[in-house]
Amino acid sequence: MARREARALLLIPPSIPAPPGVLDPQVSLRAVTCPWCDARPGPPGEQPDDRPVVTVLACETLANRALLPVLAAVTPGRYLSRGVFVARRRPSGNVSELLATLDTAESWVDPGRSAPNGLDAVVPASTRLANEVPSHFLSPHPSSELDDLNTLYARVRYAAVRAGL
Repeated sequence: MARREARALLLIPPSIPAPPGVLDPQVSLRAVTCPWCDARPGPPGEQPDDRPVVTVLACETLANRALLPVLAAVTPGRYLSRGVFVARRRPSGNVSELLATLDTAESWVDPGRSAPNGLDAVVPASTRLANEVPSHFLSPHPSSELDDLNTLYARVRYAAVRAGL
């Protein structure tokens, strides 16, 4: 998963025509209530129907480059952040099973795979709380028992990005 995220971070941004001075990511974000901190989304803004939609927790932020695989997908689709994916499957102690399911839900990004059709396509990107710097590979509200795994994940991701550059 860390190497997949690194490959996604190294994608070349597609050329998106926009008028001068308009910084429009061409991706719609849809926030949902966070079950951990109860952060609630603001009122939804107007969003064009022809764009991909990424559902995120109201408290979480994804890096801009995290959206590159979504932009590179040929057809607009619906995607989840890892935070939303984990929140919907609240781990019952079996982290290995959760990670295996998450890995499958992100596999649409792998070379030779096509854009997803279902609602469980996950954006392969670490997440963080809004206005915070530290990120976590799984959730903006990680349990401390995942600290070592997060450190290992970050090392593998950084090494893969360095090798890719």
